[in-house]
Amino acid sequence: MSILQPTIEDQARHLLNPVLGECVRQRTAAGVAKYGQRLDDNYQPHEAKAVHLVQELMDACQYALWMDLPGLASNLAAIANDVQSATSLTAEQIMAGGKQ
Repeated sequence: MSILQPTIEDQARHLLNPVLGECVRQRTAAGVAKYGQRLDDNYQPHEAKAVHLVQELMDACQYALWMDLPGLASNLAAIANDVQSATSLTAEQIMAGGKQ
């Protein structure tokens, strides 16, 4: 008997409140419609995944500042800095994008 592993969507929905969980479900459906696959089926190298994550965190940091939420921006920046440092990504790699 095989035990099914939860999808990335399932795992994210478990971490979020019901409203955001539903948004994740809808965004996953939109991603499948646009790209033809779920994140679980996107087999990019670790570096490419890190690039995507850092790019999204940098954007989120700017949105938090735009909303005048400097504490949140600081937390997001710290996570982005941690990911960049842990993966030794260069500015060139980050700006080139994650597609391999």
